[in-house]
Amino acid sequence: MGVLDRLGEYVAEAPASVESAARLRLHLLDGVGAMLAGKTLEEASDIAALAATLGQDPLGRIVSRVALARATEIDDIHPLSCTTPGAILIPTALTLATALRAQGKRVAPDDLGAALQAGYGIMTWLGSALGGPSLLYRGIWPTYLLAPLGAAAVAARLLRLGPVHAASALAIALCRISGGAGGHGGAQVGCSPRWLLVGEAARSGALAAHAAAADFSGDHSLLDGDWIRRVHGITPLDLDAPMPPDGSVRSLSMKPVCAAKQTQAGLDGFRQLLRDGIDPAQIAAVTIGVPQAYQAMIGHRRTASRTDRLTSIAYLLAIAALAPAELPDITRRLDPTMAITAFMNLVHVEPDRSTEEFYPRVWPSRVTITLKDGSRQELLVTDALGDPARSLDEAAVRAKFLSLVSPTVANADSIATAALGATRDEAQLKALLSGLDALI
Repeated sequence: MGVLDRLGEYVAEAPASVESAARLRLHLLDGVGAMLAGKTLEEASDIAALAATLGQDPLGRIVSRVALARATEIDDIHPLSCTTPGAILIPTALTLATALRAQGKRVAPDDLGAALQAGYGIMTWLGSALGGPSLLYRGIWPTYLLAPLGAAAVAARLLRLGPVHAASALAIALCRISGGAGGHGGAQVGCSPRWLLVGEAARSGALAAHAAAADFSGDHSLLDGDWIRRVHGITPLDLDAPMPPDGSVRSLSMKPVCAAKQTQAGLDGFRQLLRDGIDPAQIAAVTIGVPQAYQAMIGHRRTASRTDRLTSIAYLLAIAALAPAELPDITRRLDPTMAITAFMNLVHVEPDRSTEEFYPRVWPSRVTITLKDGSRQELLVTDALGDPARSLDEAAVRAKFLSLVSPTVANADSIATAALGATRDEAQLKALLSGLDALI
């Protein structure tokens, strides 16, 4: 049996994991929060305007919903594959569920859960098999690369495709992969196309599943030879690894703060040390030690764009120290003041060999604060807040959702309740789908 045939079986037949069901509910809530919070970004109006030209059919709506969710940088992430699956899978699944139910087709709560699990499993397994973290620093965005496959898996499960047709859906989607979204930092003219590109990638995956349902047959042998190396320059690490029975849901990380995942451990450690009593005014230097793979990515001090501010740990630590009330703001509109710029200059990022053993299972940081009296405080953070070992509970995820959504959505609390119950209760699923349709 070839790789895609095996993946097709997984998508079509893998039973929903009882063990991961509780965590999946929280990721669904988190993903819905990202979609709705995305409407507050500067990019939102540009995304909505362009997506409107695609029409209000389900495939067109997938583009805008995925784009808004991913643009927030508050969505979930699977470190080992370096993919952010929730922003792709949750908007796709909910949009298609609405469309299918409008056509009189059955989409029950457990169908939604099984579809999401299949999508998470495909994206995280293939991202890990292709060496996702190493691809990122080659200029290949793993989430963009695998969005067609994840969306195809979700759609195939909701369409109730059998293993052969599900494999065709994945094969057709595989022909749409790219991963090369171009640069994302520094000053730019107009709106970044990154979010629309990833939304369009999800749309193409959903279209692939509909094509397979209409008996279009993809090439099931694509992952059995050297096609992906010849066409995309990617050499897989391990395409024989077993599929995750829980869709890797229990290996996912959530972000408590809007920032690149590579900065989260350092930011977490720094905030812990501040809570332990360090006065920011007495800090003479901050050293962040990280795996060499992402030292350059987070070690800059650029603040020209929102993406710069999301990836500069110097900027994020300055906000945490001097303007902590701004940390939850996902727009990152706060321009550096003289004080923030001065604090940023105290922050240095360097490679730390002792962190390499933990990466890429987790993305660690060693935080060292030197005070003006010469004393030092140090903390190694391997598992940041939100990682599986320190996972956010339901109260924390709900609080995050409400803080992001309540300012612009009057019925945020009822939507949160519906999202938490949508994979196990018909009334809550109906409430979630209708609530989202009225908002986005």
